[in-house]
Order: sequence, then structure tokens, then C-alpha cells
Amino acid sequence: MKKSIISKAVLLVLALGSIGASVGVGLSVKNSEISVPVTFVASDASGYNTEVKIGVYNYKFKGSVDQKSNKFNLKGTVTGRASSSSSGGGFPSGGGFPGGGSGNPSGGSGNPGGETGTKVSVESVSLALEKTQAYIGEVVKATATVLPENATTKDVEWSSSDEKIATVSDGEVTPLAEGSVTITATSKDDSSKKASATLTVVKEDYTPYEFNVDGTYDIDEGYGYVITLNDESKTIIHCDYSKVEGRHEFYYNVKTAAGSSLVKFQAKDIQFKSKLTKNYETWDVRDSKYIFTSLATGNNNSVAYAYMYLHNDGSVVINTPSGVNRAIETTGLSWEEDADKNIAVKKDGTVYQASKSINPDKPGYLINYGSYVFLNSQNPDVKWKKLTLADFEGTPQKEFTGSYAVSGPGGGSGNLSLQLFDQGVAKLYENTWSLKSSGTWTENEGVYSIVLGEETYTSKTEDGKCVIVYSIAASNPWGGSTSTEVTLTLVE
Repeated sequence: MKKSIISKAVLLVLALGSIGASVGVGLSVKNSEISVPVTFVASDASGYNTEVKIGVYNYKFKGSVDQKSNKFNLKGTVTGRASSSSSGGGFPSGGGFPGGGSGNPSGGSGNPGGETGTKVSVESVSLALEKTQAYIGEVVKATATVLPENATTKDVEWSSSDEKIATVSDGEVTPLAEGSVTITATSKDDSSKKASATLTVVKEDYTPYEFNVDGTYDIDEGYGYVITLNDESKTIIHCDYSKVEGRHEFYYNVKTAAGSSLVKFQAKDIQFKSKLTKNYETWDVRDSKYIFTSLATGNNNSVAYAYMYLHNDGSVVINTPSGVNRAIETTGLSWEEDADKNIAVKKDGTVYQASKSINPDKPGYLINYGSYVFLNSQNPDVKWKKLTLADFEGTPQKEFTGSYAVSGPGGGSGNLSLQLFDQGVAKLYENTWSLKSSGTWTENEGVYSIVLGEETYTSKTEDGKCVIVYSIAASNPWGGSTSTEVTLTLVE
């Protein structure tokens, strides 16, 4: 049951037509990344040179391109931690636009409990710090291990011996000033069971150091200009928008202990001219307030991108640089935002309301534009994190499944999965990946009521099983369509 729900919940459809063939492009939520705004702002992002301040760090970039050899060079100076570990003279690793970092790992499952009706007491607590020395502002992870494994209450209370030096919350230690501090984890089951560890907080050495990273640039027919840096991680940087010729801006995702930010820079003394096809639109994302992005894997592991740009003037641009935009309506859209930052995109009288993340630690937006799913980033300075549907809708709690078939010439068939999330959201998928409809659900004494669009479906009991009868328009043998009833059974 649980495995079935998860496998279907993480796969949605972008349904974009590829060049030369029409294919369904699955958007894997596990691999999709979402950008979350941070407060780091570029102090000077004009011209060829970029200077950006990220926390206590200051970066200066200068890029140059040799068009004859297709070689790229990125030089810069960093005022920050001189001992930064990376290749290329201390240049921090990072992903390019629109990839970004890997984000925070998801939380683990709940603590195992003891046997029903029997309390298992805590016998010991141990504590380990991710590191014993840290810089001011560098978050350190603290891990408490409570034994035995089946203790009824495994929660601990965190404390710091001096909150002027460092604070601790839910296992995250934040250094504030120089000095030594003791971090303690105390069992909530038995306060006599505790463990401590000492953290030394030091100031960073802000000695400036230079970096020099070489690379190459080429043209990805499905995207645009791509720069590959010869650093340890073979970082790839995409240009931020596609146009036939002119100056292109690039983003590099800089990561530091203080956070991360997309640093914008331009190649010095270069105007790219290329064989980009006429299908590439000329538009600039610098006037965008929000940029919604999605990244999907299509047939033969091909990659498909889709972007929705919400401009400050209320206009909307949707672009699929992979050239797979035949299935998406890209014109005649507008958007608006109210005082509570609720975002809505409008198309021909239809309103597509953005959902806000329900996870306070991972803010962001999600838009279902028809069957297409767009995840949000904000321009220009962003911090990349991975989000899943659970951050917007909660965790799937129940699932109804069923299938239908219409025989004869032109007949159709398919499988349906109705998933009910713990936030009262209902999603109906066809053939595991295509979002067919969404709505809400409630349950009262084992009877489920699901609202999809303008229709309400109520569960009933048949042969001892909880079922919902759903009507679907399916192809008939004469080439038209007919209404077919599909029995969806609750998966136990």
C-alpha cells in the first residue's frame, strides 16, 4: 500500500511534445529543485564585472571567452575563508542555473515505539557534533542517540551553556561569538539521562584569495549556451535566457557557510552569435519577480525544461528551451499578487492559483498549469532546496485504484489512482503519471466524500470493500467518446 502510493505520488506529467514525436515527459518530484529567496543581494551586477556579497563573503567575477577555441575563463577574488576546500584555487563548488545545490535532506521516519501497553525506559543518551570547531554563523549539526532503540520516548531537550556564544534548536547549533560552549541533549523521558559535547567558536580569516577556473562553452541544441568548468565537480553553467545573439548573462551558484546565492556575471568583450534556431524566443528574465521552473526526464533519458516567468508588469512568459512547447499555451497569460503574497496566473478567464508550501522550513510556491507542474524560484538571488509534493499537500494517506477498458476499434483503456493527502487535498492520476483532476476530501465514520471539479463522489461499501464510482469520458468503437463508470477500490 505505502509503496504504491509513493511511487505514484512522486511522478507527474509535463506532457510536452518532443521534436519529431509526441511523448509524455514525466516530472519527477524527487529530482525537481525549487529555489527559495534569501536576503543576499548583489551589490554590483552591471557591465562585465560582478561583485556580490554573501553574508561575510565578497566575490568578484570576470568572465572571458575565446570564440575561436570555444574556451572560457572565469577569474575572481574572494574575501572570506582562506582555507576553503575546493579546486581551482579555492573556488567553491556549485551548480549552475537552473540546477543549483542538492538542498536539505528530508527528515527521517518517526521514532519506533515499544510494545503496545508497555513502557520502555531510556537507558542512555550519547551526543556527537558534526565538528568540534566552527566559524561564527556556521551551523553545526548535533546528533543525539537514545538507547535502547525501542525506547517509548526518544525525544531530547537541547540546551546551550552560553547562548551568547551559540544557540541550539532541534539539533542545529548556531555559533554567535568566539569562545567555547557546551551543548547538551537531555532525555525527556528521564532527565538524569543526558550527554554533552563542547564546541569551540572562532572568527574566520577574511584574507582575500584569488581563483582562476578554465572551461569550455558550447551550444546545447536543446537549451542554449552551456559552460563547463574544469573544476573538481565539472560544474555546468547555463545562460539565463536564450536569444539568437547579443550579451548573455550567466549564473553561478556560490555556496558558503553563510548560505548560497546565484551570482550573475557576463563574459567580457563578447557578443555570442550562434546557430540557435528561430524557435528560440528573445526575452530577459531580469524583469521577472518570480521564475517558476520545472525539470523533467523524457524518453531515452532526455532532459526537458520548462519555465514560467512572472514579470513585474503583470505579463507572463512560458518558455521550454528544449523546444517541446507544442502542448503548452504560452500566450495571453497574466498574473497578479495580493497583499498576502497569494499568486494567481490567468489564462482566458481560467485562474491558476499557486499553492504555498505548508512546510515553514521550506517556503515556496507550486503552480499546476493544467497538467503541468511548475516549481518556484525568485530572481535574482536564490537558495536552492529540494521540495516534494508533501511540502505542499502533506503525505498521501489513502489511495483508491481502478481501471477501465472500452473494446473495439478506437477503444481506450487506462488505470486510475485517487490519492488523498493529509492536508485534505485529493489528486486523481491516470496511468500513474498524468494529473487528471484535483480537489478536496473529507471522511466521516469511514465514508469518504471527494470533490473533483464540480462533481462530488461519495464512497460506499460493495462486497465488504470501500469503493468510489467515478465517471470518465473514454473513446468508443465508433471514434467518439462515451461516459464509462470506473469502480475505484480503497487500497488496504
